[in-house]
Amino acid sequence: MNGALAAGWQVRDAERLLVLLTLNNGKMVLRQTLASTLWPQTGSLVSLRQSVNYLRSLLGEHAIRLETSKTGVLLNLDGADVDVLAFDAAVRSNDVEQLKHALALYVAPLLANWEERHPEDQNWLVRAREKRRELRRDMLKRLAQGLIASGEHAESAGYLQQYVSANPAEEWGWRALMQALSDSGERIAALNTYAKCRELFHQRYQLSPPAEMTRLYHQIQQGVGLPTLTLPDDEARLEPVGGAVPLDSPYYVVRPTDGALQAAIARRDGLVLLKGPRQTGKTSLLARGLQQARLAGTAVAVTDFQRISSQHWACPNRFLMALGRSIAEQLELDRAPEDTWNDGEGPNENFERFLKREVLRKVSAPIVWGLDEVDRLFSCPFSSDVFGLFRSWYNDRALNPASPWHRLTLAIVYATEAHLFISDLNQSPFNVGTRLTLEDFTPDQVIDLNNRYAAPLKDQGEIAHFIDLVGGNPYLVRRGIVEISAKSLSLDAFGAQADRDDGCYGDHLHRLMQSIMRDSNMSCAVQELLQDKPCPSLETFYRLRSAGVISGTDLATARFRCRIYRSYLGGRIK
Repeated sequence: MNGALAAGWQVRDAERLLVLLTLNNGKMVLRQTLASTLWPQTGSLVSLRQSVNYLRSLLGEHAIRLETSKTGVLLNLDGADVDVLAFDAAVRSNDVEQLKHALALYVAPLLANWEERHPEDQNWLVRAREKRRELRRDMLKRLAQGLIASGEHAESAGYLQQYVSANPAEEWGWRALMQALSDSGERIAALNTYAKCRELFHQRYQLSPPAEMTRLYHQIQQGVGLPTLTLPDDEARLEPVGGAVPLDSPYYVVRPTDGALQAAIARRDGLVLLKGPRQTGKTSLLARGLQQARLAGTAVAVTDFQRISSQHWACPNRFLMALGRSIAEQLELDRAPEDTWNDGEGPNENFERFLKREVLRKVSAPIVWGLDEVDRLFSCPFSSDVFGLFRSWYNDRALNPASPWHRLTLAIVYATEAHLFISDLNQSPFNVGTRLTLEDFTPDQVIDLNNRYAAPLKDQGEIAHFIDLVGGNPYLVRRGIVEISAKSLSLDAFGAQADRDDGCYGDHLHRLMQSIMRDSNMSCAVQELLQDKPCPSLETFYRLRSAGVISGTDLATARFRCRIYRSYLGGRIK
């Protein structure tokens, strides 16, 4: 598998032909396929014929293994000692010893350093190499499972450590490794594994370890005499409300949009647009779509536009270079945008070249790039150029079957109406692709969430009253149920404080009012709505709806999103 060949084999093309035929052992490979792979510029059948003849002479008494026909070439290496073929054969077995043997053969990636001698082989080599990497990951998992089943916990831990190194995004590997170390008496190592997982998940994915690992962590702490935490029976009630809901949360409510997003990512759609008012759970949904992609072997990068520093918004060059650096770091690439940027070309051209050459060419797996809080880009003076670039990649997928953009999915999350800022529809990515809208909770979903908290809202009457107060706003619903449950409040007591500055929604309501007061048009529109008049303009209607203040489909149906908003704003905006 390391690409070493017998001494004296100096002819490059014969060497390359031997490798291709070996990887297709026993299969007749079309001559045209071999020619276009080995000589992509010319597809020379003459060069192929010369290489076949030279290879036959080198094989000597084994030349019988090389078969040719008018259409193809076949090499039969059955019975020969070839490590990659032994690996491919052993990995198909479920026998523990056979799997161990296959792992022992994998001492380096397939044909390590081959591209340094043969850079023209990079395209097919990347695919062949990734195939063996995936086989190795699968083999490690099956071998560890077999050893666990037979009670060989210490030995399984060694293979699980290799597995999480090769596949750090899969939660199963970390859980199994921690459990195996604990079962084999390596409790300190198990605790260290939890700490390493927690740090990696937080830094790379902004997630917490699975709840099962957290519970095991505290159990092990008690067993080794370390300081322990006292956990309540319902540990998940400590989960904070606000921001993205953790992946392992028992309180995440699945909605129809979840399935639609997962299907779009699984299909590798070019553009997936997820829109919804503020605080409807868009980031939480995106996190789950991206995690599904990771578990399927897709490479994932995430950009939260709120976290981009102010200096990077100064010009398109800085902005796109910042995006490129973030992608390179998350995908652990060797080269940064600065290494490829050409000052003689525009920012879009530089960024596109970086993605093609340094990202799509170097990462063999499909890529999903999640873009959260994209609204911040709308008011930027160079937003049309950036959005036009995204649109061009999507168009290129249809225009060019060999386009590298077929391997890239953009998942864009936003709240603001894009057409308010993008006048040229031909430059907009927001009117193409897969468009999804995340709505507020339905009454049935509120009932479901209430039941998960052991039903602090006791009957249908209380649920209806609660929905009248907070509507279906996912943040208000969950925050309110937690408040009622944690403080054992009656619904009347909760309602009495819900719209006060010192109530459970005080900070949220104050920020909402401040954002409205900063804009005179929005403030005037709210005053009109408070007097039961229609929203005065389409622009203010869209902006208030995007901000999550109102709901409705047009000016005539515009209304406050919930009664608490109307009550709070009515007492402060005159």
